[in-house]
Amino acid sequence: MTTTRFTAILSRKARPLLLSLFAIAVILTGCAGPLDVAYNAKPDPDIIKIKEPVSVALSPFIDSRPVKAETDGRNIGKVSVTVSDMFGNNLILAEDPASIVQNAFLKELLALGYDVKTADAAADFTLTGEVLAFRLDIGGRDEIEVSIKTVFTDRKTGALAWSGVESFKGDRFAGVMGNSRKSISDYITASLSTVVKKTLREAGPGLARASAPAPATAPPPPASLQGRLVVRTAPEKAKVYIGDVYYGLTPTTIEMEPGIYELTIRLTGYKNAKEKVSVRK
Repeated sequence: MTTTRFTAILSRKARPLLLSLFAIAVILTGCAGPLDVAYNAKPDPDIIKIKEPVSVALSPFIDSRPVKAETDGRNIGKVSVTVSDMFGNNLILAEDPASIVQNAFLKELLALGYDVKTADAAADFTLTGEVLAFRLDIGGRDEIEVSIKTVFTDRKTGALAWSGVESFKGDRFAGVMGNSRKSISDYITASLSTVVKKTLREAGPGLARASAPAPATAPPPPASLQGRLVVRTAPEKAKVYIGDVYYGLTPTTIEMEPGIYELTIRLTGYKNAKEKVSVRK
C-alpha cells in the first residue's frame, strides 16, 4: 500500500518535466529549419514602367554555380558566429537559389507592368537566366555575392534583345545585437534586389524598342533631311545607345534626323565610352 502511493506521486511530478522537455525539443527543431527568403518587389524610380503591353515568357533559371555544397544546392555558405534563432554551421535555404532568383524576376516584371507567362506560352520575349554566384557567409563580417546572367530573346525574330551579367558583392557588420533569421533573409533580399533591378534598368530600353510596333505606311522623310551615323568599335559586338535607347551591336549604321545626340558604347569588361555626336544632312 505504501509502494502504490509513492508510484502515483512520482508519476504526477514527472509529467510536467516530460512536457517541458517536449516543448524545448519543438522550439529547437523550429529554429534549426531552412531559411525562408521572402522577396517583395519595391518601386524603383530609375526603372520606367512600360506603357504598351509587353509579354515575357519566363523560363526556369539554371543553377550554374561552380561549387555546390549540397546535391540540391540549398547550402549557400558558412555560419561561424552565433545567430540568435538559428543553429548549425551551414546556411541552408528553404528553396534552391535558382527558384529564388526566378521568383524575384517574376515579381519585379509584374510590378513594372509586364505580362509574365510560362516558358511554353506565346509571348513577345523569352527570358532565360543562370545563377553564376549565390553565396553568403555569416561571420565577424557577413560576406555576400550574387551574380546572374540573363538573356532576353525576341520571339518574333529570334534576335537577341538584351543579354548581360549583373553582380553584387559586398560585406557588412551585423551590429552589436548580431544576426537573426530575419536580418539574414533581409540581407539576401536586398542584395538580390540590387542585381535584378540593375538588370531590368539595362534591359528595359532594348525591350521597349524591340517591342515597338512597326511604323505605318507613311512615306519616309526626304533623303535631304536624313543623316547617317556609322559606329564601329574594336572589339566588335559592343552595345550602342543613343540617349537611353538601345540601337544594336557594332558595327552598325543608323539613319536618323540631323542633330546632336549623346552616344554611349558599352561592352562587358571595358569602360563605357560616351560622347556627343553631331549628325548632319
